[in-house]
Amino acid sequence: MILDIVSVFSFALMTIGLHIIMPSPKATMDVSVFDSIFVKCFGFSFVATVYFVILFLHILWVIKKYAIHTKLGKWKTGISLGMLYALLYMGGMQEVIVSASFLSTYGIDFIIYEFFMGLADAIPAFLLCLFLCCRYALLEKNQIEMGDKENYIRIIEIVLSFFIWRLFGYITGITDSEFSITPIPVLVWTFVFGMIFGIGYCMIQLLTDENRGIDFFYIMGINWIWFNCYIGLIAKNTFLLMFIRSGLDVMAIMTGSYLVEKRIK
Repeated sequence: MILDIVSVFSFALMTIGLHIIMPSPKATMDVSVFDSIFVKCFGFSFVATVYFVILFLHILWVIKKYAIHTKLGKWKTGISLGMLYALLYMGGMQEVIVSASFLSTYGIDFIIYEFFMGLADAIPAFLLCLFLCCRYALLEKNQIEMGDKENYIRIIEIVLSFFIWRLFGYITGITDSEFSITPIPVLVWTFVFGMIFGIGYCMIQLLTDENRGIDFFYIMGINWIWFNCYIGLIAKNTFLLMFIRSGLDVMAIMTGSYLVEKRIK
């Protein structure tokens, strides 16, 4: 257990280090603009460290809970979960919310900057999954096919669930976005990120044979909600907004997963 905690702290510090050294074209980080009560009381560095520690503690919990059920073995489970979280972070950083970045407009500079910021999150998460799965995952059991027609249908259904919810949120204003300014990039991101959720949903069958909807919440949902809460931790009066925003995303996916499983049964 001590080794697990040390590894979580180590990879959290690695993440912060990578954020510092990653290229940031035309974006200058100014921590003085962060005005949340947490930053004022404890400082930005402490808040950022705690944020990543909690994010990675969740990954530790997921692996200890599910790795013993894996059907892929140690390395394949580590790679699969590592890629799942890496895609979640890199895709999440590409969400078209210019107001939450250090750039004033959306464009190629935004895409490049957020790519490197997402990469700084993804690399440690991927390595942490490999390390922990080597400790906790069982040896390979039976192979399972991920490319069958049913899985493609499931991905499409999850994409539609996320896309329809987000489109409704954009149009009604429930979900704060740049939809009225750059609708095409917003819709493209929504579709692609729905694909990430759909792929993750199908990958969960490698870890559990039970209720995939609730397992999606445990494995991806909680992590996505906390990932989004970063802005809420550093910017004043945004924590509840980000919590609700990502929570509704997860509810939409779980609703879609319920309909998927009901159709299959």
